[in-house]
Amino acid sequence: MAFAACTADLRWLVEHASRKNGGKPVILETHSKRNLMAVEFLMRSATPWCRRFVKHLVMVSTGAGGIVVAMQSLAASAYAAPGSLARTERSYGTVFAALPSRTCSAARHWW
Repeated sequence: MAFAACTADLRWLVEHASRKNGGKPVILETHSKRNLMAVEFLMRSATPWCRRFVKHLVMVSTGAGGIVVAMQSLAASAYAAPGSLARTERSYGTVFAALPSRTCSAARHWW
């Protein structure tokens, strides 16, 4: 539900910004964990919509170590000590967005 609400707001914001700028595609800038959420949002969006509304995706401060650190934490969380923050990584759906999927992303090179 939270992802759906966020994507609905993001879709509206992108379309609104495009309209306010003469129908030009926008440059979408995201930060931290929202970077992965934006990638997942764009991957789930129709290609014609993305080409019409999004010129570039700029991801700022993805995190120290990038997705590798998140994946290491995710892999180790089953063996983490009680109270460790490593266990919380499993509750973030965006961590899984970086894993390979059946969707071919090679054709989605608009960002």
